[in-house]
Formats: sequence, C-alpha cells, structure tokens
Amino acid sequence: MHIAQQSQPAAASATRLTTSKAQPCSRSSPDSCQHRHRHWLHTRLGRTRRPSHLQATKQRRALDPDQRPPKPSKPDTSSTPETLIAERDEVPEEVNARVLQRILIFAGVPVFTGILLLPLIVYLKTVQKWEIPNWAVLIVQTSTFGAGFFGISYGALSASWEPNREGSKLGFTEFKANLALALQDLRRRR
Repeated sequence: MHIAQQSQPAAASATRLTTSKAQPCSRSSPDSCQHRHRHWLHTRLGRTRRPSHLQATKQRRALDPDQRPPKPSKPDTSSTPETLIAERDEVPEEVNARVLQRILIFAGVPVFTGILLLPLIVYLKTVQKWEIPNWAVLIVQTSTFGAGFFGISYGALSASWEPNREGSKLGFTEFKANLALALQDLRRRR
C-alpha cells in the first residue's frame, strides 16, 4: 500500500506536466500560470515578447508608399568649384609644398643638429675626458629640440600663402602678415 501511495503523486505530476504543455499560459495573468518560474525569469532578464527581426521587416514592407518615411535627399552637388574650395578651406598644392619645405628646413636643421650633438658630447666626455657639466648638455639639447619645435610654427607661418607668389628666403614679411591673419581668425572663432 505504501508503494501505491508513492505512485499516485508521480502519476498526478505526470498529468500536471501534460496539462501544462497542452494549455498555454496567458501572459496577462502570470500568477495563475502553472509555470511561474518562466515568467519570473523573463521579468528578471527584461525579456518581453517582441517581434523578430524578420517580422519587423515584413511589417515595414507592408506599409503603403504614402505611409513610408521619406528617403533622405542627396546633397546638392551643383555648386561651383570656387564655393566648394571656399567651403572646404583647401590649401593649394603650391602653398602646401612651400609650407612643407620651410618646415623641413626650419625644424629639421635644429633637430638634426641636436641628434648629432648628443653622440659628440658623449664622445668628448668618455673618450677625450672633457669635463662637461650635465646642465650644459641639458641646455644644448633643450635649445636644439626647442628650436625645432618653434621651427615647425615658423615654417608654416613664414611661407607665402598666395599660390602665385614665392615669398622671401627667410620669410620675415610673410611671417608678420600670416601671424596677423592667424590671430585675427582665432579672435573671430572665439
């Protein structure tokens, strides 16, 4: 008799499982559902019933042409070349090459000098046994690499920004004119 009592709850749970699969639960009342753990898990994970990606695309395609959102318009390409250059603030190739050449000269010479001076100083201190203080080495290296840093700015500002005009060799007059233009542009942007 004890065995029969154990078999009844197993049979009851088996019928309960078959009835729960046969009867889907309603999401509107998950408390009355027999498998509350699934609803609890879905609410904890933030999962809700959403249409799949395929269903969403089918719904979008099913819209009438009048209900579809308008396509973005293409930008107007009928502008003249002069306005396009002015809008993009492009630098002409001649000016670009001139600026790059001046930067290489005014920044490259001091940096290259600093690179050559460091092994020379090491040679003089170790092989020739000269007494060169460390602060002197620091000043020499800082001045050469610092001059290279300022050479970048001076090279860009001392070049003639007009495509048809070369400018002077050292570029003092161009530097004054271009520095004034750069400062004026900075003030205008503030």
